[in-house]
Amino acid sequence: MDEFGAPVSFAILQKHYKRALQKAGLPEVRFHDLRHSVATYLLELGTPIEEVSAWLGHSSITTTAKIYAHINMRFRMNAASSLDKLMGFEAAEQSPPSIESALQSLFELTLSA
Repeated sequence: MDEFGAPVSFAILQKHYKRALQKAGLPEVRFHDLRHSVATYLLELGTPIEEVSAWLGHSSITTTAKIYAHINMRFRMNAASSLDKLMGFEAAEQSPPSIESALQSLFELTLSA
């Protein structure tokens, strides 16, 4: 909302977003691409796809799964680990990522979308 209680226009939002990217020294990324990164990151954190879909306002989880949920290396590693466990192989225990590495992954996803 702006100072008068009206919704902020997309043009104003985009202007401030581009300035923030420049100020932070980040490459220009379309504002819409943030949806892709957030959806992927939420799924990576274990949020059920139904919740991510609802959060994004999709009427079907198919839209979320096909368009917004990008498969990345961590998903592939989790799938491989699940298969290892199913087949009886012991996988090395992995500690949860630090907040720094989680944020780095988020920015990498944003920039690659």
